[in-house]
Amino acid sequence: MKNYVMAAIAVIMLASYGCIKKGTPGPETTNTTPAFTFTPSKNPVVTPVNGNWQWIKSYGGEGGLSTPATSNSTMSIDFKSDSTVEEYRNGTLGLHENFSYLNSYTFFDNSVSAAVEINQLYYRPTISNDTLRLDVIVMADPSYSLFVKIK
Repeated sequence: MKNYVMAAIAVIMLASYGCIKKGTPGPETTNTTPAFTFTPSKNPVVTPVNGNWQWIKSYGGEGGLSTPATSNSTMSIDFKSDSTVEEYRNGTLGLHENFSYLNSYTFFDNSVSAAVEINQLYYRPTISNDTLRLDVIVMADPSYSLFVKIK
């Protein structure tokens, strides 16, 4: 019985190692979350997010749907050309950090897409017309926020 348990543990460890390595682009990898690897690149796939954006809604996580009306708060984010981002909640500066564009490699299909990293949190940006969608890149609990461009 002991041999079966040891064999099962070995198989699980080897399978886990294979999942982590599959699709890994190389030694430049900066961080890995389950099913995703983030790599700096001289030519990242970029979805430019520069500009000032007003929060419309967020969905996911334990809270479900959240809007300015349901949370009784406002939020805006300003991605600046100097690669800094500022987040304002109810008009008060709450975050001032650097951001960077990275490539996000998905282990499931080895696809490459744009990612924005802010303080070791990763987002997949999608822009349609004047609406920015920031998907939090995690496997277990997908969530996103929508913002509209402030003109």
